[in-house]
Amino acid sequence: MITIVPVSTPDKKLLNKEEIEAAVAIIEVINRWFQNIGLGIGSADLQVIKWPSLGYPLFSPHSLNPGFPCDQIYISMDQYTRWDQFIFQASHEFTHCVIHRLNSHENQKALWIEETICEAISLVFLQMFANSWNNCVLSQHNLTYSVAIQNYLKNQLNEVGTSKLEKCCGLEELLEINQQNADHREYRSNEMHKLFFLIKDSEDVNALVHYRDYIEPNTILLDTNKYRAAYPDLESVRYLCELQENAISKR
Repeated sequence: MITIVPVSTPDKKLLNKEEIEAAVAIIEVINRWFQNIGLGIGSADLQVIKWPSLGYPLFSPHSLNPGFPCDQIYISMDQYTRWDQFIFQASHEFTHCVIHRLNSHENQKALWIEETICEAISLVFLQMFANSWNNCVLSQHNLTYSVAIQNYLKNQLNEVGTSKLEKCCGLEELLEINQQNADHREYRSNEMHKLFFLIKDSEDVNALVHYRDYIEPNTILLDTNKYRAAYPDLESVRYLCELQENAISKR
């Protein structure tokens, strides 16, 4: 069961009616979309919590935080009524949840890959919401809001990164990028944009969220031969494999 927690943390302020309505509507669309392509998160509880001062959204799995009641998604916003930003943050963290529930082994988690995937899929959701806004119940309040979502997507795509991931020279530097992942989104922004444009349909999303199944345990490296063999026709998978192979072949 997915619950929109009605108070923010840590200040315990009540969410207003409009915030709860927006969160419920957007999370419902995201969840239903994953369910419709066979990637539902199952019946285990998930809480969505507003944490304005956190500074970034976060997926916090219960397996790493047993003191909490269940898996949790933190949204770092002052108000949920900025719908475009909520779509962006919530879809990103929901994708982390999908990945985790498909494969919860932390020794098969590679942040340089996972963050790139989740950010690219969050752009897919922005595009989807913009293109099908009339199907969202929030359109009853603002029928033309799709324009704002399109502009938000455009602004994300206009961000220019450093291409450090694509220029990476050797495993040592790839490990450094992986460790600094949270603080330096610009290291892989350009690569994330390229991945977004390679996501053509649900088959790409399915392949990407299963990436952990192809990580060599206790490393941050894909078994690129196995990953390619499992999805031989997907340019999205090929691109991730080539990013890694090019990186570790350089010195």
